Amino acid sequence: MTLMVYPHFALIIHFLFKLWNQRGELEKMWKYIHKGPIARLALREAKLASGGSDSSVRIWDLQYQACILNLKGCQGVVNMVEYHPTENGIFASGDD
Repeated sequence: MTLMVYPHFALIIHFLFKLWNQRGELEKMWKYIHKGPIARLALREAKLASGGSDSSVRIWDLQYQACILNLKGCQGVVNMVEYHPTENGIFASGDD
């Protein structure tokens, strides 16, 4: 299980995401976000990227509380997810 705390929200991640606001109130819970444990996370502004043991990278819009993109193409567990530091892009790698 992973706990991520940011200035305006907190997330707990395992097989699901839980999003809390600054007052500690649960705002949203996503079930079945990956078909297995989440291995890696990256955050840029209100976009969260998650890499799972199901070989996929998903991009989540935390403002609208929805998955906006499901990227497939890695083999095995996604072991690295990072946003490009200056461009609108993301890097990810799997066991392949």
